[in-house]
Amino acid sequence: MIRVIDLHKHFGALKVLNGIDINIEQGEKVAVIGPSGSGKSTFLRCINLLEQPTAGQILFDESEITYYQPLGKVGLFFADKKIPKLNKNCDKQAAKLEVLNIKYNDIKNNSAINAETGVGSMPTSDMQDPDMDNVECILDKRIIGINKKIAKVTSNMTASRVASDSLAKRIEINDSVLGKPKVKINNIRKNMGMVFQHFNLFPHMTVLDNITAAPLDSIGYEVNKIISNADITKEFMAIPRPVALSKINPVGLSKEDYAIASKEYKAKKKVYNDAVRLLSTETRAELYAKIKPHALQLLARIGLTDKALAYPNTLSGGQKQRIAIIRALAMKPDVMLFDEPTSALDPEMVGEVLDLIKQLADEGMTMIIVTHEMGFAKEVATRVLFMDGGLIVEDAPPAELFDSPKNERLQSFLSKVL
Repeated sequence: MIRVIDLHKHFGALKVLNGIDINIEQGEKVAVIGPSGSGKSTFLRCINLLEQPTAGQILFDESEITYYQPLGKVGLFFADKKIPKLNKNCDKQAAKLEVLNIKYNDIKNNSAINAETGVGSMPTSDMQDPDMDNVECILDKRIIGINKKIAKVTSNMTASRVASDSLAKRIEINDSVLGKPKVKINNIRKNMGMVFQHFNLFPHMTVLDNITAAPLDSIGYEVNKIISNADITKEFMAIPRPVALSKINPVGLSKEDYAIASKEYKAKKKVYNDAVRLLSTETRAELYAKIKPHALQLLARIGLTDKALAYPNTLSGGQKQRIAIIRALAMKPDVMLFDEPTSALDPEMVGEVLDLIKQLADEGMTMIIVTHEMGFAKEVATRVLFMDGGLIVEDAPPAELFDSPKNERLQSFLSKVL
């Protein structure tokens, strides 16, 4: 159902995802665990392109949804020119860093000597450098200044290296993206429900309007199809249009005849526009009449029918998150993506949200859940992924991953959270 191939994501100099490869089959419940900053949420947001990947492929039902703008001949030319400059700057910063490290060691050694003799030191009792191999000495202002320079040079060097790597990756994939059409991602997102950490309910809408907003927005295509097949549209399209559409007289009419023909056409167009507006309103009302009962059924499922006309600011955190879940379900998705759905909740509200997710799991919904709830992941998931450093370090069934972890980093992580 979902296939991810060599997925990378960079934010400037920061490499968040460093080559994710995974297949997720229909009906699987995949829990994603790992320390903060390991790339879990970014990975989830890349799946439905809320974050545009830097490189890699994502396929949904065998259709590729990732799209990269081809560089073209000019882009390739400048990319080839820029990479050597970035590499040269990287080498330059590395040379600076080497000089700064020598100065740093000299100052550190002098400070240590001064600390022993009591001569020439400038005491700052609340500062201690962790990189001085436990040498007890008093740091002076020169060490603080050199540390700042080292941090700046290191940052510049890293930025140049990442920019060079990113451009090289773009050149590498450029041939493969030429000629590929840009995907209509909103058509894909209809089949992917997304639940966020902080609910993201629209504060100016009632609960019922929040649930029906997406289905109503998605029926625009249906409304347009009904209008295009309506008799009024066929009659209007049959009216000769060259005179009215041209700003000049293209058929040799007199000014008077042209003015009359143009006026008649504009009058007919106004009648047609009014009729289309009415038909659109009536059609949307009919479709809304079908959507509303489904929304109320979803509210009844979580026991919040009485909150249909309430606004989000009157609800508890647990109620908001359950409504966020059924809002995603209103589109009848094939996959549900949960981004730490309980992280913003009080402990006593976590249970009611997890119970709803368990119900969906029991009904066979395909799910990917980023979570810190280890007990929940062990109970509900069919697979558990452990991420660290932008990579999937271990992928196993929950019993195997939690009871017999193979990776040392996973062993360390579980020892702290279980």
